[in-house]
Amino acid sequence: MIPYAASKEMSEDEFFAKHKPIDSPSESTIWQRNELVVGGKSLYPDEQVWTYVCDEADAAIAGWHAVNNNGYIVTEVPWVHGDESMVFDSTCFICNDTIHQDDKGTWIDSTGGDVCMNNDGEDVTHTPDDPDEDEESI
Repeated sequence: MIPYAASKEMSEDEFFAKHKPIDSPSESTIWQRNELVVGGKSLYPDEQVWTYVCDEADAAIAGWHAVNNNGYIVTEVPWVHGDESMVFDSTCFICNDTIHQDDKGTWIDSTGGDVCMNNDGEDVTHTPDDPDEDEESI
């Protein structure tokens, strides 16, 4: 779930199929501001610009935004209402399934399940991060 008031949330696959992102001059899906804005003017209409944000989850939200901005995505097909968004998929650290957050913030797989099996044969909740990473000392 993204921390913005967005009512039309799409999966990564839906977003790419529907809106067709355009690669930046550096051949990345993510554009930097200096690649997109020249002489104070955007190279594309506002309705084709999405802001790539990173907070609780990596996401793209329709339009120009400054908070948690990590770049932009430009699409061939424009957004319509301005409340559309897309959450990038992640990989479960435990089972390597592709997972994404549902509208309640739960990490789920393509079947809608939130549980996988660890190496000990125990059911555990999908997680995109290494659970031992926070325990390492510096």
